[in-house]
Amino acid sequence: MFEIISVDTKSQHDGDFIYDFPGGFDSWLLLLVHTKSIFKINGEYKEFPPDCLVLYKPHMPIYYRAAGDFYSDDWMHFNCSDTDINLSLIPLGQPVHTPLAAQCNSLFQLLCVENYLDNEYKNQSINSLINLLICKLSESSHINDFSKKHSDLVELRKEIYKYPGEAWTLSSMAAKVFMSESHLQALYKKTFGISCINDVISARIQLAKSLLLYTEYTITYIATSCGYNSTQHFFRQFNRVVGCSPNSYRKSLRPSGNNSSNDTEEK
Repeated sequence: MFEIISVDTKSQHDGDFIYDFPGGFDSWLLLLVHTKSIFKINGEYKEFPPDCLVLYKPHMPIYYRAAGDFYSDDWMHFNCSDTDINLSLIPLGQPVHTPLAAQCNSLFQLLCVENYLDNEYKNQSINSLINLLICKLSESSHINDFSKKHSDLVELRKEIYKYPGEAWTLSSMAAKVFMSESHLQALYKKTFGISCINDVISARIQLAKSLLLYTEYTITYIATSCGYNSTQHFFRQFNRVVGCSPNSYRKSLRPSGNNSSNDTEEK
């Protein structure tokens, strides 16, 4: 069960406002920050946009301040048991932007009302409202995390198609987006409908087709340019994807008399 110690909404402070408690509090602190603000996270000062939810556990260092002419927030100190909040789903002390700031403000307003009322449903109402706020914090964190990862995957895919000849491996791609290999595989396939390894192959074959059609480079040179250390491997993969050998592809799409090649086909 949750127990409110104190709660308020739309508190206002001047631009010199600083809230600095290195030892934190004995209670939990939940904020909904309405203005630009600066938070100290892992020793670094970072600016965050308006409409952020932040949760601090007891005795956790707290530092935040105004980042403009004034500062405004909703805040609540409360107590709860260790099992009331799933900490694995929430980034403590980390502001999380929420697209539902207006709705969260309404929940804070309701908590203010319930805290000063005295009726038989008071505890149940408070418990439900705080649970809902914690859920919105967790939900917003997940949305922001997915959005960041999606952006990272888009950039990774752009780089793959820009430089298909690089030595792309599952390990190197996972390192670029700071994910585990299994997470990258699952999220990449979910996002683009193709595995990251097959997308590398697709990018390489796309480059190979262009080089075969518009240049006089040898097949060996093209294979190397597309990231293949083995010409035979290039032949096999090209044939599997395109349905014919690189030489056949070049001959079928080029005008007669312009089908020169310095390499023989793989038998």
